[in-house]
Amino acid sequence: MHDLRVHLIWITKYRYKVLTKEVDVRTREIIRQACDQNGIQIIKGRVSKDHDLYISYPPKLSVYAAFSSGHVTNEMIQEYLAHKTSTKSSMNNCETHLTG
Repeated sequence: MHDLRVHLIWITKYRYKVLTKEVDVRTREIIRQACDQNGIQIIKGRVSKDHDLYISYPPKLSVYAAFSSGHVTNEMIQEYLAHKTSTKSSMNNCETHLTG
C-alpha cells in the first residue's frame, strides 16, 4: 500500500495565456490520460492562471517521469499549434470573404 502525494504547480512558458477555451479542455484530457496510463490518481486540479494538480502516485514512478516523458508536453504543443493555425486560417478566410 502506498500514499505518496504531491502538489504540483505549473505554468506556461513566459506565463503566456494559451490555455483558454478548447485548449483548456484538451489539456485536461491529456493530463488525465497521462495519469491513467501511469496509475496516478488526481485528487484535485485546475487549469487557471497558476495551474495546480494534487496527485497520489505509486512509489515505482517518479512524478518527473510521468509528466516529462515528452508525450504530455509534445501532444499539448502540437494541438495548440494546430488550433492556432486553424484559427488564423479561418480569420484569413473571413477577411478575404469580406474584402474580396
